[in-house]
Amino acid sequence: MLVDDVEAESPVDTSHGESEEDASFNSSPPERASTPSTSAPSCGSKRVPSGKRNRGAPDLATVLLDMQAADECRQQHFQALLEDAREARREEHELIRQNQIAAFNQAFLSTLGQLVQVLGSRHNQVPSSS
Repeated sequence: MLVDDVEAESPVDTSHGESEEDASFNSSPPERASTPSTSAPSCGSKRVPSGKRNRGAPDLATVLLDMQAADECRQQHFQALLEDAREARREEHELIRQNQIAAFNQAFLSTLGQLVQVLGSRHNQVPSSS
């Protein structure tokens, strides 16, 4: 979304009857706190213009800051998606491991049961020599 589109969508008119030229001289530019690259920018929040902008070229610094904030937001979103994918893979591997252990235990108990049956039948077949 372009900066001009954000301003066009804003329903707030702060010019108070002033002409566009008067509003551009009387309104102070919106202040942005500089954010280090390690801090989390507020993703999704849009800057609300304080008045109507001149019809000239957009403020390059503001556009660059908006682009940088959007890029940081995308990077954070991408990192969150990667972490979610890693966690899903870990959970999937853990479920597979648990299923393999359960299958092994079931097979072991089945084999042990067969061994007990065989040993029990042999014990009954052996004549006692008393």
